[in-house]
Amino acid sequence: MRDHHARLTVSTLAACGVALTGCSTGETASNAASIDTSVENTSIAPAYDSSCVLQIDAPAHLSFTAINNSSTTIETLRRISTEAAHGVSITAATRTFRIEPRTSIAAGQPIQNLAAPGAPENTLTVDLRGLKDMVYPGTSVPVTFHFDHAGPITVDVAVNACPHTVADISPRT
Repeated sequence: MRDHHARLTVSTLAACGVALTGCSTGETASNAASIDTSVENTSIAPAYDSSCVLQIDAPAHLSFTAINNSSTTIETLRRISTEAAHGVSITAATRTFRIEPRTSIAAGQPIQNLAAPGAPENTLTVDLRGLKDMVYPGTSVPVTFHFDHAGPITVDVAVNACPHTVADISPRT
């Protein structure tokens, strides 16, 4: 009887472990990745550099780097969504955001085209339109990046007060 009880306890614990492991279906982190695609260096900051204030219903910039780690497959970023804003606006030279193998695209900084000398740099700008009251400095909000091959990747994106903070390093007297 004692042996039967021990086997029942071990099998019950094993079943619980399998059930708990299956609960983690989506990936949410400050840096999230699928097998070949990752999203890193994410942040949200006020769209107006001089104000350093995030306002409800105002726009904010989303910065990120999307990386294609595959050596053979081209990845494409199709859209970005979040419940933290009423909409997402993407501005770039092209509407299709192809990420060649072993390269990346980035919002909030120039995208360099290194394939041809003298090729123009295209900037990618992503704005969150109509911020909701859940967005304030010191927190993070989930943002989902939708890719052709990787599918949706959800990242907890940090919310910053100012996009550029200049420290006062002058000596105190």
